[in-house]
Amino acid sequence: MQEKIGEKVVGERGMPTKFPAPNGAMHVILTDVRGLLCSDVDDYKEAAYGATAFPRDEQWKPHSWNGAPIRGLFDPTNPLEAAQLIRERIHFFGFVNEQSYAEGEIADRARYFPNPNLFSDDDHWKESLASYPLRPPSGHPS
Repeated sequence: MQEKIGEKVVGERGMPTKFPAPNGAMHVILTDVRGLLCSDVDDYKEAAYGATAFPRDEQWKPHSWNGAPIRGLFDPTNPLEAAQLIRERIHFFGFVNEQSYAEGEIADRARYFPNPNLFSDDDHWKESLASYPLRPPSGHPS
């Protein structure tokens, strides 16, 4: 999933694609996760932040890749080519798993994760998310 998301940011020869450096616009990647094996908020959180986003004493077990915990795309230690551009240019990851395709379902079901590299504090990202047209009801954090 991280590689597919990365393809939205980095094109051929490692060049940036759709997302210029932030210049007042908010950049969101909303991923349709229907049909993927990741189906709950913890999976989405792990894709964004990695295994380090979870306290060690939680029952949830992080996934691994080649024997190492998954590093989130916002994690400075993520080795994927796109990760650096993502940390510099993408304000939020959103993940949605639509079921009924009803009006308003994306806003109701999508979960968003702010990029800690682009927001100074919780109030800053909450204010930004409140301006997003597909924002969650009442601006609740994911």
